[in-house]
Formats: sequence, structure tokens, C-alpha cells
Amino acid sequence: MMTGTKSSLPSGYSAFSAYCSDFIVSSLKSSYGVSLGISADNAMGHAITLWGVDTDDETGLLTKIYFTDSDDNTTALRCCSLTETDGYLYMDGYHSSLNYCIDSAYGLSLVEAIPEPTSSSLLLACGSLLFLRRKRGGISDIP
Repeated sequence: MMTGTKSSLPSGYSAFSAYCSDFIVSSLKSSYGVSLGISADNAMGHAITLWGVDTDDETGLLTKIYFTDSDDNTTALRCCSLTETDGYLYMDGYHSSLNYCIDSAYGLSLVEAIPEPTSSSLLLACGSLLFLRRKRGGISDIP
């Protein structure tokens, strides 16, 4: 799953911020991992991992995000308040001199794990073969 840009909004949405907020909340509720694409003044792009959000009860827009950033030299969870401007959600205080906004969101689903039967099947098959071989040897194997 992936959000689009402002020019490719689905019907019913007049601003990217509303679509992005709905998409992110829906993805988190569906237990998807969420990665956000952010950019500063439409020039510098970066990706962060989203862990949680706060929303405005009236508008449904995101008001705060909780995230980790692999480039900030820390393993701590960070949070940023968000402000909507011109249909985009801007991250207040993310960077000291650049004005970053959320420009894309990606919902990452976990592929169902397929059980790996080969190990147990091989162990059972080899054990059975050894048992049968020993059994066919009969009394001659007994000292």
C-alpha cells in the first residue's frame, strides 16, 4: 500500500493531509508497518519508521507522530507535532533549520510465514530408515 501525491488524490479527498492521515491510521490499525517519506522544501528526501500517532478527534488529521530515524545516531523513539499548511503535514521541530513535511507513506504488510516442514520431515524419514535397516538386520546385529 502506498499513498500518492497531491495530484493523484482519490475521490473524496481535497487535501493530501487528509488522505495521508486516513491512510496512516488505517495502516496502523491493520497492523501494517508504516514508513514515511519526508522532504524539506521539496528538495531533500528521507525516510523514517512510524511507530504511532495522535489524531485530532474533529478533523481526523494527524497531530503528532512517534518515529525512529536511522540517521539521527540514536535508538530512541522521537515524536513531532504536526501542522497542516497548504494541504500538507509539516513536522514541527524535526530539524533546526529545514521545514520537513510528510510527502508519502508506505504500508508494509507481513507476508504469512510458511512453515518449513523439511527439517522435521527429513529427521523423521532418516530416523525411520535407520530403524528399518536395524530391524532388517535381525539377530545378527545383537552381540
